[in-house]
Amino acid sequence: MTEAKLGAAKAELDETMADIRIVEASLRRAMILQASTRITSPLDGVVTRRSHHAGVYLRPGTEGNAAPLLTIIKTGKVRVVVAVPDNDAPRLDRGDPATIRIIALGGREYRGVISRTAFAEDPASRTLRAEIDLENADGRLRPGQYGSATISLDERSGVLSIPSSAIVERRQDNLATCYRVADGKAAITRIKIGEDNGTRVEVIDGLKEGDSVIEAPDAKITDGLMIKSVRKVQAKR
Repeated sequence: MTEAKLGAAKAELDETMADIRIVEASLRRAMILQASTRITSPLDGVVTRRSHHAGVYLRPGTEGNAAPLLTIIKTGKVRVVVAVPDNDAPRLDRGDPATIRIIALGGREYRGVISRTAFAEDPASRTLRAEIDLENADGRLRPGQYGSATISLDERSGVLSIPSSAIVERRQDNLATCYRVADGKAAITRIKIGEDNGTRVEVIDGLKEGDSVIEAPDAKITDGLMIKSVRKVQAKR
């Protein structure tokens, strides 16, 4: 009789232990579900888009919910993307100095270097994607902004140059014209040009160092016109 009671007690204990294990498993599952209600970002940054609002029932991604809950961007460093023309692509190298001017910030300049390139050109635009990483400690740079980039492909010294905006007309054979200031008058001058980095253009022939040229001449400027209040710059090396 005693052995029968012991067997019944042991069976009851085993059943109780099984129930405890089931409860513990349910508790662990509840704790996991509770932990999943707290969203932790893998990076520091700013929320730029919220796809859902508080109180909305969300299905897991495995059940067809493809929209992200939040979109976050890092602000401490930004990546500038530049499309380099086909003619310049062969001379583009990682580490080439670059100057970025942001239109929305009044032309403010940021200096960096080429961080990486795509190597292969885009067959549609015939341009090479280049990326420049810029520090953004003050947060003024924002994704989506537009600007211009000047990349130094070759280091050259002792080259006579004038602002690119001084060129009035240019031809395919590297011949161009600008307005030189002589005796207080505008003188149309034919010059031969070389490399143009978008800011300054190399002058091979037609000007000498110290010559004054009219920067960004408008349609009112004509050959022989007396020059009084126009912006003049000097050809320099």
